[in-house]
Amino acid sequence: MTGESGLQEAFAWAVACHRQGRAAEAEAGYRRILAVAPLHAHAWYNLADLLRNRGEEAEAAYRRALAARPDFAEAWFALGNLLEETRRPEEAEAAYRQAIRARPGYAEALYNLGVLARERGALPLAEDLFREAILARPEFAEAWNNLGDLLLRQKRYAAAGEAFLDAVRADPGHAGAHYNRVILLIEQQRLVEAGEAVREALRLPPGGHPLPVRQRDGMALRAVLHPGRGEEGAWDEPFFERGERGDPPLVLFDWQANNRSGWGVYGTNLALHATVAGRIAIAGTASHPEPLVTTGALWQPLLGDFHARANRLREWICRKRASFRLPWPILHGLGNGLHSERGLPNGLMLNGSPGIGVVFLEETRLRRQERERVADLALIVAGSTWNQRLLEDAGIGPVTTVLQGVDPVLFHPAPRLGWLRGRFTVFSGGKLEFRKGQDLVVLAFRAFAQRHPEALLVTAWHSTWPEIARNLEANPRVAPVVFAADGAVDCVAWARANGIRAGAFLDLGPLRHEETPAVLREMDVAIFPNRCEGGTNLVAMECMACGVPVILSRNTGHLDLIREGSCLPLTRQTPLADGENQRDWGESDIEEMVEALEFCWREREGAAAMGERGAAFMREWSWERRIGELTGVIEATCGWPGGRCPPISVIPPPPSVPHPPG
Repeated sequence: MTGESGLQEAFAWAVACHRQGRAAEAEAGYRRILAVAPLHAHAWYNLADLLRNRGEEAEAAYRRALAARPDFAEAWFALGNLLEETRRPEEAEAAYRQAIRARPGYAEALYNLGVLARERGALPLAEDLFREAILARPEFAEAWNNLGDLLLRQKRYAAAGEAFLDAVRADPGHAGAHYNRVILLIEQQRLVEAGEAVREALRLPPGGHPLPVRQRDGMALRAVLHPGRGEEGAWDEPFFERGERGDPPLVLFDWQANNRSGWGVYGTNLALHATVAGRIAIAGTASHPEPLVTTGALWQPLLGDFHARANRLREWICRKRASFRLPWPILHGLGNGLHSERGLPNGLMLNGSPGIGVVFLEETRLRRQERERVADLALIVAGSTWNQRLLEDAGIGPVTTVLQGVDPVLFHPAPRLGWLRGRFTVFSGGKLEFRKGQDLVVLAFRAFAQRHPEALLVTAWHSTWPEIARNLEANPRVAPVVFAADGAVDCVAWARANGIRAGAFLDLGPLRHEETPAVLREMDVAIFPNRCEGGTNLVAMECMACGVPVILSRNTGHLDLIREGSCLPLTRQTPLADGENQRDWGESDIEEMVEALEFCWREREGAAAMGERGAAFMREWSWERRIGELTGVIEATCGWPGGRCPPISVIPPPPSVPHPPG
């Protein structure tokens, strides 16, 4: 690769690979260019796009592009998007403003600044920014629609109506503008006009976006379209037989919704927050034998639609006599080996249109058969950036990441009850197994408690799979796990067998999810030396959200959870023996664990401040936000409406490729 023409050819080849989805080849091509021409701003930009789901690396690449070319407006804009995705709105705003300085009248940057202003409640500023974006690009339908929505919220009906009409003039197929105009007419009690507007929206060309209907407006719209028709008839058997998309569009998931497991908590929050938001109608294909326990009785009526859809759908499916593809998107839960529960009780296989995988993976061996299991999925949503990297390295994709969330109504800092006053409390949670590392906890705590007799290890280790605890015996330094007569793990006896005296150990037994916050707030520190996490460790997140100082192993899914100053990372990680199936797993160092406990015991104020920073960090991780992100991924995969302007994904070869002299 020599001379300008050689660089241009190399860059054109890398861009071609990029556009064809050959990510590894494109990345290698960009890196070869940058080895020769480290000031090649466009190569840095495109490399950042490839690394977009590897946050810090992508940000560094965008900044290298900007260092090479400070007036690179697209790079400032893309950096702003990335900073928004990583919950840094102030920095994102600064990046968008730099994009506008580099390119005055940059409509998309003005629009995104308006979205940020609206989200923080600065409505007059948001209005000004939307109007500036429209002035720069008068046919900008999304800006007209958002301006109208802003005016509608302020009851400025005449101006809002004009904005929605301008959005439709700019884009006659813009479903969001049609929908918002319907809501405007309903609020003005102009029901005849509203009914006609709905029918006009429903006549959008085939392949266009469906009419998005929020739950709070659903009954009003049904009253306009079908006078006298109530909620009960909306999800009858003819609806399923016709394969209608639904209003809002129907999305299914195939795992449980309960409060007894990580998957169950995910399912519960997916059911709850998707129902509340109303962008999609959510239903489960798995049986739900127990009622969903949420933050209070207030939420139970909101889940009525979820239960009704799930029950009617299952009744309809179970009358089928052959495997079939449903006409709606289905989220398939994927575990180790990329196995999913697509099977139904009647032995049928269930597939969606499209199928989307949701994966939490700990075993890392991914071969041809694993690739074939997910070959028909349109997208895989990984529960951690580590999982995404594993899949992409194995040639499996496309993949994106949506992290787990916490319930801030339950998990937040609050005063202690003081029922363990005088003790230094150390919490350890998660089902008892080798992967979770409780064997390391007992070894570290035993050494710590010998120096501090007031120390108390408080555990929530019980699960519905007690037998899995036997794999802890892979560690020869701990005693064999002790089981009670009923088959449950006898945690107290096992702790005693490992040298922890009875007065220094408290087993909480099976702990209900809604009981957990009050327990966590009594803790001085929580410790998680997990060898691997496919996701981001719900229990550790809930501890952080309650303001508990948290000690975390720096490996696998925990890497998404570790931010400077918000927790205490265990950095001495020894690889495990089975490198192929336990890639990136880490064995935490016992001495470092004891040192971390000593720090929290000795530096009480410093540990408390760390807990406060962790709680502040977790406030950005609500389930409401995460399910909103997942909904956006579903909408994008299905071609349904989105919200914020994304960056240009690939910069094509410019006429003259910048490179350093000489």
